[in-house]
Amino acid sequence: MASDDWGDIEWVLSQNNLREGGRSRDPEEVYLNIRRCHLEYLYPDGDRFAFRVKTEDGHQFEALCSGSPDWKNLRSRPVTALGTWLNARHAQPGDLVRGRWQADRQGGYLALRHVVPDRVVVDRKGGRK
Repeated sequence: MASDDWGDIEWVLSQNNLREGGRSRDPEEVYLNIRRCHLEYLYPDGDRFAFRVKTEDGHQFEALCSGSPDWKNLRSRPVTALGTWLNARHAQPGDLVRGRWQADRQGGYLALRHVVPDRVVVDRKGGRK
């Protein structure tokens, strides 16, 4: 776990989140998996709508939950916005994305932060760096 506890909800990035397979996609079309706790946090009244996102370094875009019949993915609009932000931060599988709802005069937005957890680096000879 990272030493930073910022955020009310959290996602752990997987290889599939960052490089989705299936149909041919833009390499920056990434998503975050949605679990029940995310849905309850993002949609406490049950109404599903697109919402604004602002990242810690100034990226802004819309996001919404997608999937049928159940909501399963958080995707950005445009579909490459989330990937552009994560790729600029050199996100890797195992990294965290933390979110916190922020109120403002326009109804609020989801503030996102990319967190690199503490990692043990092993050199080619198997020793720790």
